[in-house]
Amino acid sequence: MNDESEFLFGINLINEVLLNRPEEIISLHINPDKKNNRIESVLDNAKTKDIPISTEDENFFINIDGSRNSDICIKCKVRKEEDEKFLESLLGKEQLLILILDHLTDPHNVGACLRSAAASGADAVIAPKNRSCHLTPTVRRVSSGGSELIPFVIVTNLARTLKNLNKNGIDIIGTDLSSESSYNEVKYQDKVAFVIGSEDRGMKRLTKENCNHIVNIPMKKQIDSLNASVTTGIILFEFRRQKSNKPNKIN
Repeated sequence: MNDESEFLFGINLINEVLLNRPEEIISLHINPDKKNNRIESVLDNAKTKDIPISTEDENFFINIDGSRNSDICIKCKVRKEEDEKFLESLLGKEQLLILILDHLTDPHNVGACLRSAAASGADAVIAPKNRSCHLTPTVRRVSSGGSELIPFVIVTNLARTLKNLNKNGIDIIGTDLSSESSYNEVKYQDKVAFVIGSEDRGMKRLTKENCNHIVNIPMKKQIDSLNASVTTGIILFEFRRQKSNKPNKIN
C-alpha cells in the first residue's frame, strides 16, 4: 500500500464508499469463516460493480488493522480532502451550515463530529492544517460512513478563513462554557458556521475574536464540559430545528 491507497474497515463506511465512489475501490477482502447477512449484502453489491474480491485468513486483518475487530475491508484510493478554494463554491447558497473544528486532535472525536455533521445535513467540515486531526482511516471508520457524505476542508489559516466567511455573510457562532447565551435561546441566521473548540483548551484566542456570537450548552454544575462530538450534535440539530420552524435572525 502507498500514499495513494488505503484500507478501510466497517460495514457502514464500506457501504458508503460502494455507493458514492465504487470506481475508486481497488479490491474487497473478507474472512470467509465470518460471513453474515450484512457481509453477504456487501459482497453482492461489490459483485454488481465488478470489484475484485479476495478471501483472507484472520492474520490478514490483524496485520492491517492491528485488532481482531474486522472481517471485511476494502482497499481504495485515498479520499481527498478539500482545500480553501472549495469554500468559494458554497458561498452562494441561500442556506448554509458549516462545522469548524478548532484544532481537535482525537480521531474518535473528529469521526463522531463528522457523523453528526453528515446526519444534520451540514455542507462542510473545516479543520486547520496544523495541529489537528485530518481525514484518517480511524476518523472515517468512526464516522460510520459520514466521511463519505460531507466535504472535509483543510485550511492553512483558520482565523483568516473565519474572517472570509464572515465577510461573505456567514455568521460565526463559537461554543464556550463562559458564555451567558444558551444555544437554544438565540435565533440563527440562514448561513451559519459553528465552531467547536479542542478537547483540552476549547477555542483558541484568535478563533474567539473572530466569532460573531458565542453560546453555551447549560449543564448541571457537577459536569465540567461535554465531549466535543456531543456538543456538535446538539448545536447542529438545534440549527436544523430552528430552520424547520423558520425563525427570525439571531439577536
